Amino acid sequence: MKTSTLELLSQKGLKIGLCSWGISNRIAIEKFLPTSDASFHWVWRDADFDLYIGWGNRPSGRKAVRLANRANKPFLLIEDAFIRSVAPRSVSGEASLGLIMDDEGIYLDASRPSALERLIRHQCSLPENQQTGALLIQHLKNLKISKYNNFTPVTNLQLTAENSSGVLVVDQTFNDQSVTGAGADSRSFEAMIQAAIDENPGERISVKIHPEVIAGRKKGYLKQLADKYDLEILAQNLNPWDLPQMFHKLYTVSSQLGFDALLAGLEVRCFGMPFYAGWGLTTDETICKRRSQYKPTIDNLATAALEKYASYIDPYDACPSDAFKTASNIAFIRDIKQQNDEIASFYQITAWKKQRIRQMFKPGDSSRIFFNDPDKAIDIAQKKNGRLVAWASRIDDEFAQQCAKNSVPLSRLEDGFVRSVGLGAAFNLPMSLILDDLGIYYDPRRPSRLEVILQTQDFSEHLKQRARTLIRLLIENEITKYNLAGSSQLPEMPDDKNIILVPGQVDDDASIRFGGESMTALDLLKQVRAKNPDAHIIFKPHPDVLSGLRKGLSNPGKALEYADCYIENIPVEQLVMLSNEVHTISSLTGFEALLRNRKVCCYGMPFFAGWGLTEDFRTCKRRNRSLTLEQLVAGTLITYPRYFDPVSKLPCGPELVVKRIMQQKARSPNPSVLTRFRTSYGNIAKMLRR
Repeated sequence: MKTSTLELLSQKGLKIGLCSWGISNRIAIEKFLPTSDASFHWVWRDADFDLYIGWGNRPSGRKAVRLANRANKPFLLIEDAFIRSVAPRSVSGEASLGLIMDDEGIYLDASRPSALERLIRHQCSLPENQQTGALLIQHLKNLKISKYNNFTPVTNLQLTAENSSGVLVVDQTFNDQSVTGAGADSRSFEAMIQAAIDENPGERISVKIHPEVIAGRKKGYLKQLADKYDLEILAQNLNPWDLPQMFHKLYTVSSQLGFDALLAGLEVRCFGMPFYAGWGLTTDETICKRRSQYKPTIDNLATAALEKYASYIDPYDACPSDAFKTASNIAFIRDIKQQNDEIASFYQITAWKKQRIRQMFKPGDSSRIFFNDPDKAIDIAQKKNGRLVAWASRIDDEFAQQCAKNSVPLSRLEDGFVRSVGLGAAFNLPMSLILDDLGIYYDPRRPSRLEVILQTQDFSEHLKQRARTLIRLLIENEITKYNLAGSSQLPEMPDDKNIILVPGQVDDDASIRFGGESMTALDLLKQVRAKNPDAHIIFKPHPDVLSGLRKGLSNPGKALEYADCYIENIPVEQLVMLSNEVHTISSLTGFEALLRNRKVCCYGMPFFAGWGLTEDFRTCKRRNRSLTLEQLVAGTLITYPRYFDPVSKLPCGPELVVKRIMQQKARSPNPSVLTRFRTSYGNIAKMLRR
């Protein structure tokens, strides 16, 4: 944007006129503008505003320019950026994460200058800054990110000559703004397809038809011509970064796909004047005199179009972002959505969890996906050719065998390790869940996906650095699985004794049954005392047991036969810091103690044992790799679980969940009706048990 417009936007109290009702409904325009207290108004008739905003070359854009010129005020023409979202708004309703704001023209219209042209010319004079464009192109290539990212995998495309490199001709929708703005019409498409045939004799020529044209919702230019010349038709959404595997040359009038193909390294032939043509980077049928004297590189073009011309916002907090982070966020969300698309049905999910599970795995899907009847759950998965997901502790080996017999892929679902503020047993919704396609982390009888990750993954330096940062966040903010409130008054500990923390567990917990040979908390206390007769032993009962909702040791008298100290209300992370060692069967407290650099002794076989970081009294022959703490955390807390942001309703990483937990802990608690009921029920059950 010109300096005058930037200066204007830095002023307070701006009155901004929106010439399109859709702008205020479809995008959070205020998040993209560098102004904090502007007021936005729908321009339904001529009025006096400080700035007029409209959509590109559409009627609202032309109206914005007309009114601004009449009032001698600036305008902004906006369009979606070249890096936008996973899918178009028309498909998924996704908001744009990138927006173009042009106060000179708009990139779609080659008949007049635009801010993008100015930025490209400016980049030509900055050869030392080409590195940004090169790094950005490589980043997009690594992530396979373009404007929209709901692509058909290249392996699913049916090409007539799979092993030959062909030519791709790109159709567009009839009278699209990108076509008319590029000075093209139907004759341009006719000339293009004829040139593709004449210039590539004997080569495979494929015509990319817009999916909406195939569906009959819109009209295109090339369908009849492709049929006339008996050319191969592709209707799928192609990932531009896959194009070099299939084609060496692309013909287009003015499609965005031409720009993407240029970045991917294809030769591009243009029959209109899109923003990337006329600079000597493409073979052009037409000329733009304003551009012909400049010779930008591909890196210059990428920097100008993707970084300088566009504004981006973070999808989680709607704060300013950049092209690199936006591409990474879109790739992450896309990959999760693709995995979710494989899921067909859920089995044995309790009612109160269904809301969060639908949010995390099937947002926008109104079909029936939850079943308590095993045959129905398997039947739906078969019919949809998809995956069945079942709550891990509510299925047995017989059900797994039934899925295998019917060729239905099975994944087990369980709570994550950094879960919520409050107990799951008290109906507090999780912010993390685990989806395991092999087994489940707490069952060492068979491999789990976590075990395979820890055993085989090549942990990058970037991933290990994330793990180090995450460890620091967890420790500094006292974050654990449930993040329960408690007393801050710590008991005094003897200076002359080894202090051992023994965390209680739920006696019938699956990790005890499968990995601890049904050892109870009382059994554990006996063994710890026998092995450490002179130690000062702290016993903290499990919070689910204390709440009265699960079975386990919560009788102070019995515990104090072997322990020196029985503590209920002090958060476990504080007790870990008071202790020298943590002795456990399979409690997650052992993992949290490792994060805090405490010695951990395992009497069962939890997921964090067997990697050289703990003292183990059992063995697992499958685990024969020595891990660092950073590698264990990277696999356990970053790679393995799924995280959900309750604010943006999007998949996220563990770092954001830590932030959300901190925000929730800082607010006054406001438990749901279900949670209040469950807490009351637990109190009654505890009283009756005593």
